[in-house]
Amino acid sequence: MRSLYLYLNFFFVLFLIGCNGQLVKSESIEEHSKKIHCALNSQILEIEISKGSLNANFIYEGKKSLVNLLKFQDTYQILMKFDPEVGQLKINQAGTELTQFKNQKETRTSCKTISTY
Repeated sequence: MRSLYLYLNFFFVLFLIGCNGQLVKSESIEEHSKKIHCALNSQILEIEISKGSLNANFIYEGKKSLVNLLKFQDTYQILMKFDPEVGQLKINQAGTELTQFKNQKETRTSCKTISTY
């Protein structure tokens, strides 16, 4: 009886390990080259990210500047020269949601990501 118990436990552990391998893994934002389009203050914002880089081109109001992405768990803080009209920005790992912190308010907008590989 004890050997049957050990045998079942062994297969249960293997089953759990196999199920864990089936979990959906989200990609990092820098896994592929991509362009991310979002609305920011009723204007179009484009973020261009090159594969393997945490530097990005930030194109907003006709101006292009280089920004850095700093990874925190499942989001990226966009590090740039402070602009009171923009505030602080972060983007989720999938590149589908932009969060703006401005005047002690948090605003979330959806984004469209285009992989350019």
